[in-house]
Amino acid sequence: MILSVARLILSPLLSPLLILLLMVGCVGSRGPMPPWVLIAPPYRYEDGGVRRDDRAPLREWERLGFFDDPVACRTFRDTRVADAPGDDEWAAWSLARCVATDRSEGGQLRPDE
Repeated sequence: MILSVARLILSPLLSPLLILLLMVGCVGSRGPMPPWVLIAPPYRYEDGGVRRDDRAPLREWERLGFFDDPVACRTFRDTRVADAPGDDEWAAWSLARCVATDRSEGGQLRPDE
């Protein structure tokens, strides 16, 4: 009954699969975040050009993946660096850093990171 009412009301707005996920409660029910995250600096427009800003606060960096341990994170990053098809991709992956998830919400990289 509830599913049929939801379909009548929501069908013009949402796909049937999304409706089903909402009814089952799967959407938005994420578990705890893995402890390690691979992040890359954001793009900045400066002096008429675009560059990666590795001095930006870490909370502004792009999240590229989540991992259970730092070794898996670094292995993933190193593989992407080695397999990068061009200079732009290589630069993006080589600037990426593996940090603890809670650290990724902080300020700038420290010199030892």
